[in-house]
Amino acid sequence: MTTAMTIAGDNIIPELDSVAPPVLDAVAAFARRLIAELDGKVPAGELAMLRQQAEAVNTGARTPVAPPPPDPTQPTIVRDEVALGRLATIVTDADEVVVDLETSDLDSRRGVIVGIGIAAGQATYYIPVNHRREDTGELRPDQLPLHQVLDALRLQSKPIIADNAKFELKWLARHGGITCRIAWDTMLAARLMNSNLPADLETLATRELDVPAWSLPAADMKRMEYLPIEKVAAYNGKDCWYTHLLARKQREVCT
Repeated sequence: MTTAMTIAGDNIIPELDSVAPPVLDAVAAFARRLIAELDGKVPAGELAMLRQQAEAVNTGARTPVAPPPPDPTQPTIVRDEVALGRLATIVTDADEVVVDLETSDLDSRRGVIVGIGIAAGQATYYIPVNHRREDTGELRPDQLPLHQVLDALRLQSKPIIADNAKFELKWLARHGGITCRIAWDTMLAARLMNSNLPADLETLATRELDVPAWSLPAADMKRMEYLPIEKVAAYNGKDCWYTHLLARKQREVCT
């Protein structure tokens, strides 16, 4: 085994977390022999540093590795009143929120709202309200009624960011009885900024944010209420987060 070491500056043994304990014991013994040979040949401060590092190896000390930050495209699924209350607080504290609805039909006169996606506070959330079992058509458990969700979130009092915002406005007015105020529409902004380029959300995000495509198969999009909640949530989380990032980028260009 070849191990790179320096007398001062960097750690004597790099990446100890991936080294097995028996190997660490052997390395620690080697380090002690090296220190003995260097005694009187290098400055006392550097020798003390070597002793400290060798002791860290010998006792199995590790530098804590910070966990990776949460992926904002993976939403928290809000299934009960406690989680809804937490989300309501986050929405209240936010200056603006992204809203993205999943529906059972493109026509608000024929379909229902299946779920509500939210991006706020550097995270995304999905609230299922009308997911159904495909075999029986019955509502799946652990969902909240639409009006309870809207009463708690009070989206009508918050500036909304959306992609193709007229869709969200129409559905929320018809099925939720609320009128929301749009702060930014990423599709409309894209058309104004680059009228010769496609402006649908996925095309826009893959072009402007360099993210992979994430859309569901066309057949799934037509039966959204019968898909597993987790599958729709994963799709919706990307819709919400990329809408948030696009709005921020577009605003930077416009200001």
